[in-house]
Amino acid sequence: MLVVAVPITLANGQVGGAVLLHAPAAGIDAFLQHLYYYIGGAGLLAVLLALLVVNYLTRNIVRPLKDMQETAGAMARGVYNTMVKVETSDEVGRLGLALNSLARDLANYLAELNKMEKLRRDFVANVSHELRTPLTIIRSYNEALLDGTVDNPAQIKKYYCLMRDEAVRLERLINDLLDLSRLQSAKAATDKEKIPLAAIADSVVHMLKQQAEQKSIHLVANTKEPLPAIRANGDRITQLLLILLDNAIKYTPSGGTVTLTTFTDGDAVAVEVADTGTGIPSEDLPYIWERFYKVDKSHCRDDSGTGLGLAIAKQIIELHQATVSITSQVGQGTAIALRFPLI
Repeated sequence: MLVVAVPITLANGQVGGAVLLHAPAAGIDAFLQHLYYYIGGAGLLAVLLALLVVNYLTRNIVRPLKDMQETAGAMARGVYNTMVKVETSDEVGRLGLALNSLARDLANYLAELNKMEKLRRDFVANVSHELRTPLTIIRSYNEALLDGTVDNPAQIKKYYCLMRDEAVRLERLINDLLDLSRLQSAKAATDKEKIPLAAIADSVVHMLKQQAEQKSIHLVANTKEPLPAIRANGDRITQLLLILLDNAIKYTPSGGTVTLTTFTDGDAVAVEVADTGTGIPSEDLPYIWERFYKVDKSHCRDDSGTGLGLAIAKQIIELHQATVSITSQVGQGTAIALRFPLI
């Protein structure tokens, strides 16, 4: 039993008696037992809530941060294809997206850097080859003349002519390299003015008439349509058309036709150079603008080109914010269309 005694105090301050309360202890134990159950249940619920909070923190904060650490470590080792798995849109998720974007940018930059390095190596190798060949020929012919190996006047004259031709080829190559370097510089886009594209096209066709006639090629200029002026460098546009027409004549067999056409095309002025020549294989089309690239790998040295013409043409096109499209079929011919934006 649980006994509680409370004294009864009289008005004069004396204790006049007491109140005694007797209660079975079993009732108190039952109440305490229920209280313990409630406290235990609340404690278990608190533990479950704590586990949920820990799981949330682990899944949404700790694990992504660990993934970011691994991704950053992979990037430091030069591996840029490891990505963070982003599952949220909060600050941690945005940080993961930023890290993924950085990895992709670095991968692209590295790929571009490797591509540029390969182009640089190929360019140096091609230039070395193109320079070595004429120098070797000039040196060998010169040694033959100096040591008296050749004493026939006709043969001596032939050797001098060959050395002259190789010197001219070498000079043309160096001039093209310098021209390409100037076009790639930041100052190349200056000195633009309003120019009549049709008049320049007519002039270029006239300049190459004799070259076409020597190969029995019909060179046609369709430039009658009135055209608005374009803002460009007249010398560079002349050089561009000369390159395209010279290539068309060079790769068109005797009896073929090369046509230059100028026309308006929506919000642009266009010029097209079409030929009935040998054509370009589809697998070679993406690479024809590269320096020293040759579609026909068997080209002999009778070909007077340097392999830089179309690379120079591409630079001129880009400097004028023009666009170029090319269609070609092997054995049927090639058509190159340029579009210059209106002023």
